Amino acid sequence: MLAEAIVHGGSQGPVDRPGATVPYTAILRPLPRPKEHAMPAVTRRSMTLLWALLYVMGGYASLRLDDPQTEVAFVWLPAGIAAAAFLIAEQRTWPALFAAFLALDLALAVAHGHPPARALWVGLVSLCTSMLIAVGARAYARERDALRAIFGWIAATLLASAAGAVVTSAGLAAVEVGEFQELAWIWWAANVTGVLFGVPILMGFAGFRSLGAPGARLGMAAAIVAGIAAAAVAWQVFGMADLHALPAPVTMGLACVPVALVTVVTLLGGNRPGSLAILAVGAIALYRSDLGLGPFFAPGMREGEPLILAQAYLVAIALLQVFIRVVTHSVARLDGRDSAGGQPERLYRLDLGTGAIVWDGDDAPRAAPAPATRDEMLARAHPDDRAALERRLRADGGAARDGRPMRLRIADDAGRWRVMLDHSRGVMQSEDTTFLIGSWRQASQS
Repeated sequence: MLAEAIVHGGSQGPVDRPGATVPYTAILRPLPRPKEHAMPAVTRRSMTLLWALLYVMGGYASLRLDDPQTEVAFVWLPAGIAAAAFLIAEQRTWPALFAAFLALDLALAVAHGHPPARALWVGLVSLCTSMLIAVGARAYARERDALRAIFGWIAATLLASAAGAVVTSAGLAAVEVGEFQELAWIWWAANVTGVLFGVPILMGFAGFRSLGAPGARLGMAAAIVAGIAAAAVAWQVFGMADLHALPAPVTMGLACVPVALVTVVTLLGGNRPGSLAILAVGAIALYRSDLGLGPFFAPGMREGEPLILAQAYLVAIALLQVFIRVVTHSVARLDGRDSAGGQPERLYRLDLGTGAIVWDGDDAPRAAPAPATRDEMLARAHPDDRAALERRLRADGGAARDGRPMRLRIADDAGRWRVMLDHSRGVMQSEDTTFLIGSWRQASQS
């Protein structure tokens, strides 16, 4: 799953240019690592070995589900593992990861009796596609909020996988492995499923900030119970051979019960228990569907079609949890409970007619300073940031805001510069005046 920006690196310090912006939260990125603490070489090698182990496990499971005619997997889990590795790892480790993954592709192909040349071609394109997804997701997420970053990651996955499907299928069709259209569809669906299902799970395991409940003992116990129930219900539902005889609403309703239970796990237990529950339910759905059991199997379906329906099911589970994480994180952040963010965030409402600013709550400012008027806010702003802030505080400044946070320097009562992040929430019109809704959070100086 997938709330710092997807772009890698630590939080930024003070800036010197006017109107500078800072990456904001998205769910696909770990907690910032201080820049002065580079990852030791031993740790980098250990992480590469860990990624390689995960890649082998995912590749073995995927090849067990391949099309017996085209020998193309219906679900390519290594695509998600590689994309997650490129999103998480330092770029200096990408060449080693790429080489290790490609060697493992060849080894898996030989072990399953696939031609090495074909495996080399498919592996090269697949890994380039995963790398392109990581680069595109990072580039789009920079300076955008969580929801936009998620949509950017999904779009990058769909587009890069489409390009990879065309290139891969063209090469395979040229050597008469199969028809181009069928190969392209299978490859694209397998790659998209692997990324959209695998990345959120691995991101959840990789030490990301808790976006669900704070992890109280009672909540965690309930999450464990819900996770066990989700696996048990999934095993039962996807193991029924005659489930298609029931009315369609009943069949789909039964298939949705594990999804609801996984959602409970995510909300009560946070990222890691939620990821484990997604993995368990997804593995059961794939395994049972491959045996021709469960709600996605019905008489008359072509070979492989139950797995295609299972692909949609896996993607739906994973993406639902991603968006739940985005929502719960946003609520926690606006409610001042985002401990990982380091500083609370406070909403303000600017009356564009009178210039008066009202901050949420009647207590003392939690994000000092909190100017009472637009003129005071501009007066407190650093001279280099003042013009950009003035444009941002206009009703027609939406094009300049574009949903991106702005980093600006504001003088506090003692005359010290504080670096604040201004998040624009939009413009609201009332009968008498127009309000600009925004929020401030003090930026980290690390």
